[in-house]
This record gives sequence, structure tokens and C-alpha cells, in this order.
Amino acid sequence: MVHAGFVAQHPLEILTPEQVQLIHEASLSILERTGVHLEDSEMAARARAEGAEIDAAHERARFPAERMEEFSRTLACEITLHARDPKRSVTLRPGEVYAHNLGTDSNTCDLETRERRSSVLSDLEASTRLADALENLHLVNALLAPTDLPPRAHPGAIMRALVRNTTKPVSAAGWKPEDIRVAVQIWEAILGDPAKLRRAPHVDAYASPVSPLDFNRDVTGCMKVAAEFGLPFSVLPCPMTGTSAPQTFAGGLAQQNAEILAGAFLMRLYNPRVPIEYGARLSLADMRTGLSLWGPVELGMVSAAATQLARRYGAPISVYGVCSDSHADDMQAGYEAAFNVAVPMLAGANMLSGAGGAGGNYSTLERMVVHDEIFGMAFRILRGFAVDVEHLALDVIDRVGPRGMFLSQRHTLAHIADADRYPYKLAERGNYEDWVKRGKKRVEARAFERAKELLSKHEVPPLDPDIQREVDRIVEASAKGQLV
Repeated sequence: MVHAGFVAQHPLEILTPEQVQLIHEASLSILERTGVHLEDSEMAARARAEGAEIDAAHERARFPAERMEEFSRTLACEITLHARDPKRSVTLRPGEVYAHNLGTDSNTCDLETRERRSSVLSDLEASTRLADALENLHLVNALLAPTDLPPRAHPGAIMRALVRNTTKPVSAAGWKPEDIRVAVQIWEAILGDPAKLRRAPHVDAYASPVSPLDFNRDVTGCMKVAAEFGLPFSVLPCPMTGTSAPQTFAGGLAQQNAEILAGAFLMRLYNPRVPIEYGARLSLADMRTGLSLWGPVELGMVSAAATQLARRYGAPISVYGVCSDSHADDMQAGYEAAFNVAVPMLAGANMLSGAGGAGGNYSTLERMVVHDEIFGMAFRILRGFAVDVEHLALDVIDRVGPRGMFLSQRHTLAHIADADRYPYKLAERGNYEDWVKRGKKRVEARAFERAKELLSKHEVPPLDPDIQREVDRIVEASAKGQLV
């Protein structure tokens, strides 16, 4: 069984079809004229055999436009993200929309002291269990980094925390090839048979070429490992306008598209059937400060535009979502997150990200609860509402007539519990006097209380003890640099 997504029936289009084509053609020109930096000589040799032009002296790979045009027609696919609980698996299909949390911040807000501090392993475990409990998050990343552990121990410890604290699909971040390999070995231990992982990958992976246009050995090494095991893979460049990409949105989109096409081409050299996700992470720079901006609605706009490019290729896409620059749970955090979800969601982006992020390399559990509510409201828009004889209620209107009352009608009672109404869990819906009597609690206070309540009650089915011991052995070996 696979969890069904919410469908954008009439996708929003930021770009005209002509503009989509212009950006596509510009990307092919970038790949043919400028090319990419490619350190791996063995990968370069394979690329040459498939039509790329290799300048070995400068580690530059260029791709003829005609060859890349042909290749772009092979990207159409659906990706199933398999979960430990099969009922929670999801399949990324055209127009279906899902959500996940932000990935690996190093600071959080202590649930007891309410002070900002560095995140530790127990925070990662708690945030993963909370994400497991929240109904509008469908894929779970490591929200927080375990900064109390040495960096070499992070990949194994993170994947162990994920598999122990959620039964939803999970992702492995690729900074080095070993990061993907330890995730593979953990899942092979859980599934009991390496062949099962290849038939039904229970972890997807991602790595980020360094913008502009740089595929270093760490990135391509991650790609090779993922291709070897057939893991769904997101080519996830993170260009920033004006610094690592052109200042113009069109130029940034063209470069990002070129980086994704090049990454997909290089990965398919090792596994022609590996499913590729279009990972669009173009962000904006504040040219006054050099900081990356996450809150302007233009972030949602370029994510929606990237969604149109991915749709041209038939590729599933992951984009930014509930993003904001606010450092507090205030009105700015709310309106920025809402707009930056709504725009790409209405465009039909498959995976919306960002839940829990609070700006400045900082994520909190209560912000993840608020973002879950925002995602729920967004998905409610996609569900629409019924229009048929029963719901038009003409007989009821006629029976009640002018100056009548609908409260006593059977039709009213029958539809009180309709799925048409979203079950808000945080929003204030009472009158002012009652709100004052309840202590004037703002939404951030209610979110904090809900986070603590869910963590006190929500339980995740444990791994089999023998499997857990094997997972621990793999994690320990990885931390010592002894992974086989």
C-alpha cells in the first residue's frame, strides 16, 4: 500500500511555455559552451564514451546540445519512497504533492530552558519522532545535527536515529561516498537481504554539486554509490543569485537546470535505470549583507518556475517550502512560510521542504508543528470540495426558504463532520473573552505544548533486537572509518 498524494489539478504557471523553452535551451548552451568541472577521470572517460567532450588538462566536461536534448527525454519517471511501514510509502507522480522537514541544522531551542543552543543526538531523535507523529510530513530528514558527536560519526548516527524513530520514508545526505554507503548497510541489515533494498529502496539519497557547475570527487562519489545500489537520487544544486549564480532569476534557473541535467547524465553512466529527482534549491542573496534570503515570495516563484522545467522533462521535483528569514515565531514567519508553500504547491511541485526551519541555521520542534499545520492547510486547498446534487442542496434551500434556519436540517447534521473541513489543531477559533480566560496563549505557545504532548505520547515500533545490534555494529564501524 502506498500513501496517496494531494494533486494539483490545474497547475499554476509562473512561466509561459515559450519561457520554459528558452531556459531549457539556455541550459543546453551552458553545458555545450561552458561545461562543468569534473574531477573524476574515470567518470570523465565514461562521459566521453557517451558523447561528452573532455578537456582533461582543465578537468572540464562539455556536453553537445543535441546529445543533452536527447538525454533530457529519458528523465520521465515515478519514484516510490519505500517506508519501514509499507502503508506510509509514497510515490512521486506528476502533480502529486508531499512534504518533508528541513535538513540538518546545528542549533535548536531547548524544550525545557527555551534557550537557543547547539543541537545534540537526543534532539535529533526527538525531532525525528515528532516528525513521525505529524500527519502532514511524508518524508523525514535529519532535522538537527548531533554536534555532540565527532563529524565522522554523524552519517551512521543520523541514519540510526532516523530508522529507530520513524517508520516513514527517510533520506541520506551525501557529503562523502561513505555517507551513502553506511545508510545502505543499515537498511540491508533491517531488510535482511541486500536484494530487497535493490528491488524496493527504503532510503533515497541526495548530494549537491557546488555551484557554479562543479562536480567534485565527493559529489560524484556519492552519485556512484547511489547508482550502484539503485537508490532514488536527488541532484540538489544550491546556487544563490548574485554569488554562485547570475543575479537574474532566469539566469539562475538556467544554471541550476544545467547542473541538474549534467548530474543526471553523469549518474546514468553507472545505472541507466536509476530514478532521478529534480532537486531545485535556487536561493536569493541579499547583496547588502551577502546573506542567503529564505523569506521573499520570489523564492516560491523560482521554485514554481523550476517545477515547470521539471514537468517539461517528466521528472519528479523537490523544492523549498515553508521558508522564512524570521528568527522568531512571529507574523513574518507565518506569512512568508505560507506564501512560499502556496506558490510551488499550486504549481504541482512533488515535494515541499523546510518544516522546522527557523532561519539562521536554526530549527525548532514547535516551528515544525506550526509548519505541519501550514502544510495541512495547503493540502486542504488541493483537495477542493464536492459539487454535486447532494452538496448543492437545492431541496434543502427550497425547504428552508427565505428567512429560514438551516441548523435543524438533517442535511446540516449529515455534513458537519465532512472531510471538507480541515481539522485545525493550533488555530484560535474562539471569542476574545474565552481566549483571555485561557491565558491569551499565542500560536507558538500552543505549538510548544503540542510538541511536548506528542513527544510524551507518540511511540514508534522498535527494531528487532538482533537487527538493532547489527545496526549498532555498522554505526560503530563507520565512526571508526572501518566500514567494509
